[in-house]
Amino acid sequence: MADNRIENSEKEITHIAGTYVVDAMPSFLNGGGISKKTEDRNYTVVKTFQDGTTNEGDRRPYNVVFVSAQSVRRMLRDTLIQETNWPDSQIRALHNNAEGNTDKVGGEFDPITYAEDDAFGYMLTKKGSGKLKVQEGVEVEGKGEDEESGEPEEGTRVKTVSRTSPLATSILVGLRKDGWEGRDQAYVGLVEGSSQPYKTQFANTPMQGIFCLNYKRLGLFSNVGDKVELGEDIIKKYLDEKRLVELPQQPQSQYFSLEKETVDVKETKGKNKGRTVKKEIFKQIKKYGKMYEIANAKEKRKERASALIKALAVLRGGAKQAAFETDVSPKVLIMAGLTCGNPIFNTIFEDDSTGRTRGKTVTINVATLKEIVNDYKDRICTPVFIGIRTGFIKNEEEVRKLSQEGYIITTPVGAAQRMAENLPGKSSPETVIPH
Repeated sequence: MADNRIENSEKEITHIAGTYVVDAMPSFLNGGGISKKTEDRNYTVVKTFQDGTTNEGDRRPYNVVFVSAQSVRRMLRDTLIQETNWPDSQIRALHNNAEGNTDKVGGEFDPITYAEDDAFGYMLTKKGSGKLKVQEGVEVEGKGEDEESGEPEEGTRVKTVSRTSPLATSILVGLRKDGWEGRDQAYVGLVEGSSQPYKTQFANTPMQGIFCLNYKRLGLFSNVGDKVELGEDIIKKYLDEKRLVELPQQPQSQYFSLEKETVDVKETKGKNKGRTVKKEIFKQIKKYGKMYEIANAKEKRKERASALIKALAVLRGGAKQAAFETDVSPKVLIMAGLTCGNPIFNTIFEDDSTGRTRGKTVTINVATLKEIVNDYKDRICTPVFIGIRTGFIKNEEEVRKLSQEGYIITTPVGAAQRMAENLPGKSSPETVIPH
């Protein structure tokens, strides 16, 4: 087993996968609008989805509360900027339609200066995407630019600048299927006239989420074929400033393009049988795009990933905080470095709302956790870090005993700190792999 531990610790981290639980009791973190189940237009509800049915005679479906991925990512982005004071890639209006309403928004589209853009991705669509701009204001169909020489053949193709987020996150899902709903009846008092009533539904449940960060993609950018992650203006600016490096030709920058080619063909039938004629055919042409990397990529990658993980450990935000002031920092945070992109830590939490002790309703399924770690032991290249808030989970004593098997048991903030220390960099990584 010792040899296996050393072998795994020397493997290079490509991804960081994890899961977490927040104590959303009570909360209104993400609104679902006005209730559609009543005629009361003053009743605001949280977001829910249906899952399974009860064992009651009516077999009614469970309504499970959730927080959208967009809301979770917004909370994490805001926390990251607040924690680091890094420049903020603010979302702003980019275009208005004919009626004067905003129909296109975006941030800076600059992942070199703005870590947000690097980690969370972006998309900048342009008018005429997929067409050629022969001259200013004129778009035509036809061939694109030669990716090898960079010289336009018949014009320059208008391409969407798009970066898929290296950070994948799930929605936050309520662990409690039933008995989570609360209602707040309130009134708006007026200086003159009758007070106006309104109702707010709120949730009372622990909520779980999972995430997976493609660590190797931080600071690495691909302009291959129609996949363009960096605009030409960004490339020129940062190459000149030596903050961006063009990488040598690599296998992942290779692609194939179908292009027309005129060839001589000898007819085998018809009135032109035996004659040689010219025909246009489509032929696969191997081409190479360009790959770029941020200067001092190894240090920048570790810096950005570390800050992101630490921000998750102190997550804050959500809707209606003035009324509910919900602490959304994780009370449980489990993660590890991997050599693959599987979000392996999922379906390991259970909730027992029959307990009478406030908060102690969550259980970590230790048997499932061990099974996952055993299945992926050749792909886990750091210790498994388990951060738990003392007194929050029911089987805390059982979980803490996992330290005897190589798991690192600490607090949620401590788990984030230890994971950051194990990322490739100057400090020496821990070599104990759970068994």
